[in-house]
Amino acid sequence: MLPMFIHRSQATDARRRSDEAAPRAMAFINDAIERGVPFRVTSDFRDTDRQRELYENRRPDQLVGLPGTSSHEAGLALDINWNQLSSVEQGTVLSMARYHGLVQSMADRNDPVHFFAGDWGGNPTDAILAAQAALRMMQRTHTWRT
Repeated sequence: MLPMFIHRSQATDARRRSDEAAPRAMAFINDAIERGVPFRVTSDFRDTDRQRELYENRRPDQLVGLPGTSSHEAGLALDINWNQLSSVEQGTVLSMARYHGLVQSMADRNDPVHFFAGDWGGNPTDAILAAQAALRMMQRTHTWRT
């Protein structure tokens, strides 16, 4: 299993943005756990092949980005079990998200589970390509346990 928000050591802007997003996302998750919110990450980083699979198999009512356009592909987004939380728990999650610099970026498009933890820097394609290159590099140099 790949780690959420894959860390990158190269100094490109896209990789730096994802590196900055990872600590904020982890602090957000840790705060939820410490406060007893039954919080679960249901989706985080995914490669373009997985994004394509999700897009091709989406339900008519499901919002899934085109492959090559998703903030999940850049390691800048996560989805949570939003619909399983009470309204009080949702309020706590929103407060924690704001505190840690995450934005519930798709709530207005009927996707309240989606939290964005980064900055595209004006060019989503560059951010996605950098994340995918980092993933390939890490896959060549690491053995992953599932």
